[in-house]
Amino acid sequence: MNFKRVLSFAVAFVGVVSLGLAQDKLAYFDENYAMPLLPEYKTVQAEMEAFNKQIKAEIEKLEKEYKDKLTALQAMAAKPDASQVLLESGQKELEAIDKRIQNMEENAQKEGSDKLMKKLEPINAKVTKALEEVAKDNGNIYIFRREAAVFVLEENNVSDLVLKKLGVTPTTTVANRGNLKSTNKVGYFDQNYVIPLLPEFKKVQKDVETFREFLKAEMQKEQEKGQKLMAETEQLAKTLPPAQLQMRQEELQKIDAKLQEMQQTASNKVQEKYTKAMEPIIKNVQTKVDEIAKEKGYTYIFRLESSLHEPKDANISDAVLQKFGVTPPAPTEKKEN
Repeated sequence: MNFKRVLSFAVAFVGVVSLGLAQDKLAYFDENYAMPLLPEYKTVQAEMEAFNKQIKAEIEKLEKEYKDKLTALQAMAAKPDASQVLLESGQKELEAIDKRIQNMEENAQKEGSDKLMKKLEPINAKVTKALEEVAKDNGNIYIFRREAAVFVLEENNVSDLVLKKLGVTPTTTVANRGNLKSTNKVGYFDQNYVIPLLPEFKKVQKDVETFREFLKAEMQKEQEKGQKLMAETEQLAKTLPPAQLQMRQEELQKIDAKLQEMQQTASNKVQEKYTKAMEPIIKNVQTKVDEIAKEKGYTYIFRLESSLHEPKDANISDAVLQKFGVTPPAPTEKKEN
């Protein structure tokens, strides 16, 4: 479940910290760990799950009504003496139900988002206040979101301190968590520069493109089937009985619906294949980042996208490439970030 950001983190500070030891205390807050432990957050989760379950049930009811009416209409169209008026009326009913389903899905998404934002407002306010108190207790420290960095040390994690301010007991005890370091060595990492240069990534790209072309060919077959049926129907339109013509039109609609479903499914399948193939690469990249950070004594490695300005000598991206046995491109060959 997504939730509104609870921090207004100014990322610019990364750029003013030199590669050496920064005297200001830096800390981070892990929303994904802390928020689900709050009783109020659990209540919101339960309420939103109930809302989504209710909407799903209503949509499924309409979908069943649509399916039942479609089956009845197809049976009617199969009869030689089928009434064209009734067939047209039935078709309009189906279109109306389909429109209701679409509207319900769209409205539910907006209503659900609005509900979630409103319910989280008081929780976010409490967390923000607790963060401010923790910062004051520890000497006006910087506190940023965990997702801004690819490498951190548990000493600088104030999540448990925030939870205690909110009267919540942490689920686990981690040694030195919250014992903020007085000095920090900061670097940054550009994943969008490193990953495309890895041979493993290029193989993933090739495999995914091959899979995409396979799915595209399958959709092309279905499309050709529909085009053939449409051409035949147009040729026979003046000679076919109304009931048979109606059946052909319904078959064309089913093919069109199938094509739309295949297109959406194909998009999801391609994304799933890409995500799964990238998992070991991203995990391996993280391992290399961790190794470099520990070898060179960094306390933080930030994501480049979290920074507005940064010293060039704090960039560990080429060092990560070298860990993979990849020679970094010459400065003139590197693309602008």
